[in-house]
Amino acid sequence: ASRIAIRNSAVDGASYMLQTFDPEYETGQPLKGRIENMLIDNTNMYFGNPYSNDIQKQPYIIIALRQYVKQVKLEAEERGLSEDLIDEIRPDTDSNQVNDDSNCLCTVLLKFYKDKQVVEEKRIEVDEAGNEVEIIDKKVVKTVWFTKTTENVTLVEPTDLGYTRYPIACFGWDPMKNSY
Repeated sequence: ASRIAIRNSAVDGASYMLQTFDPEYETGQPLKGRIENMLIDNTNMYFGNPYSNDIQKQPYIIIALRQYVKQVKLEAEERGLSEDLIDEIRPDTDSNQVNDDSNCLCTVLLKFYKDKQVVEEKRIEVDEAGNEVEIIDKKVVKTVWFTKTTENVTLVEPTDLGYTRYPIACFGWDPMKNSY
């Protein structure tokens, strides 16, 4: 994937990778999980501020994916969505499409955005009398939220990922001023 990302950067000007974590992946060691990378075409990336090339300062990022309806319906079923909602997952129709797999595909949008959250940190201190006192410090942190939708169905409700940075890597070939 890295070689393709570098080629895409040279040809298209930029390449993007979405990093996800699969906590169920068996490693054969005491801890499970692995980081997975998905190469995203730059034509499928939509930035909230197209005049900034700093990914982490974007108000939101939308990634458009074309996936097989069967695959999306299976995911919806695994997530426990109702039959009525699953039936609403349909192929995208476009009369300009060539006769190919397009009638079996739908567009899935992944939206990442940052929202402020109040985080409480508890600590124990000893006062002058020798008594333990619980102190609660509150601070405001921007965390990354995620949602996943089709045209008619929300597959993943807005979810706080707990990250402070977007899980997207950019390989820009020649950065352009005032442009993502």
